[in-house]
Amino acid sequence: MFALNTKVKQNIEKDTGLSVAQMSKMSAKNIDDHIEKRIGKKLHLRIQRNKHLCPRGSVYLFLRRLLPLKRADKKLSRI
Repeated sequence: MFALNTKVKQNIEKDTGLSVAQMSKMSAKNIDDHIEKRIGKKLHLRIQRNKHLCPRGSVYLFLRRLLPLKRADKKLSRI
């Protein structure tokens, strides 16, 4: 469990128009719809590849080192 400080909550409310309490009761789709209505544009995912900057997601996915489950089981069975 984590807690947001007052400053962060105020910034979220200022940027989205929704309080943290309201957002916790809404689905992600409803939050997106509210923000789209507020800014007057459709939200879209921007993926930019930069060889010098690794994304915050899985390093294994980024480096394409994630093994399929069958292959991992096969390698583990050899141990």
